[in-house]
Amino acid sequence: MKKLISMVIVLVISLSGCMLLTGCGKEKARPEVTNPIEIFISIDYPEKAKTPDMENFKFKVEKKSNVLEATGLYASMSEIPLLVDTTSNTITSINKIANNDPQYDKKATWKFKVNGKLIDGTPESKKLSDGDSIEWIYMR
Repeated sequence: MKKLISMVIVLVISLSGCMLLTGCGKEKARPEVTNPIEIFISIDYPEKAKTPDMENFKFKVEKKSNVLEATGLYASMSEIPLLVDTTSNTITSINKIANNDPQYDKKATWKFKVNGKLIDGTPESKKLSDGDSIEWIYMR
């Protein structure tokens, strides 16, 4: 009987130690923004997706962030799947809607505007300022 009680105590101590080390039950910490600027982000989904557009969501990013970093941070916080082609620094899929997807439009890709102006460069090349708005559009 003493042996059984000591085995149970060892097991409880072991499990407690595992939970303490792995942080069982803790939420993931959001990235801390130390030099924040406020920006807005919108995502205009294709009509066939039947996903409601997300319009002018305000959030904070680090000063000197670019569109790619801000979009990645927003997607991470909102748990929206985002695929990035790291060789070209372009976004290839937002919320499981991929560029050139025949289900939506086989000639459309994700493009972005900053403050209402369509940007030709990569999202990594466009730096953001306080109050800027990003709009992602699935278009030809």
